[in-house]
Amino acid sequence: MTDCTNFDRYRPVMDTMPELTKDTMAPLKMQSEPAMGLEEYYAAHTDYMDPEARVVFIGICPGFEQMKLSFDLVKELQGLPDEDVLRQAKIQARFGRSMRRNLIELADRTELPALLPYPVFRNGKNYTGHAPKISRSPMLTQICDRQLQKILAAYPKAVFIPLGKSVDEQLRLSGVIPAERIVSGFPHPSGVNGHRFRQLEENLEAINRRLGETLGNTKGDKKQDA
Repeated sequence: MTDCTNFDRYRPVMDTMPELTKDTMAPLKMQSEPAMGLEEYYAAHTDYMDPEARVVFIGICPGFEQMKLSFDLVKELQGLPDEDVLRQAKIQARFGRSMRRNLIELADRTELPALLPYPVFRNGKNYTGHAPKISRSPMLTQICDRQLQKILAAYPKAVFIPLGKSVDEQLRLSGVIPAERIVSGFPHPSGVNGHRFRQLEENLEAINRRLGETLGNTKGDKKQDA
């Protein structure tokens, strides 16, 4: 499932930009909420979704590192069909390099959508899901609810694993994804979370049990979002 609407809008803009830095990214701004110091920017790597995925991790929001990886790849792949570019951007940039290493150590496969599909910055810094919480920002709440509807439609066979308590809380607060399709307990893979391996070990038995129950123990054909 590939939605090229925003890519079609912003690819010509990216084509005119020699490089992406925080000083040059203004043309990619999508919307803002000045009272909260929030700004949303376009990045190509979240527009491709695999409807055959069975297990989908959900994060908070991509950051500038993913945005730049995605931008550089789009520039490199100029001339290829949109869907090919978006799929490659997703594979390469869905996590930043350090986040990818951490999640690979926690799970066999590492792709995921996010509550907020495009990079959001608060006062120029990566938005982390706190200060403000998504539910306290009208802009972020609207983005999140729209994204969750899209995720639910895009992954009709999947169960959803929130990465950390903040995502778990927002999924349940929104009520868009049925509770029986949410498997809780997976730690946030960021290196900042120094307890992630202990948290995973403590919760792994319950996670595996829930996955087995929800997927009907169909391990043979289970496929993660890739």
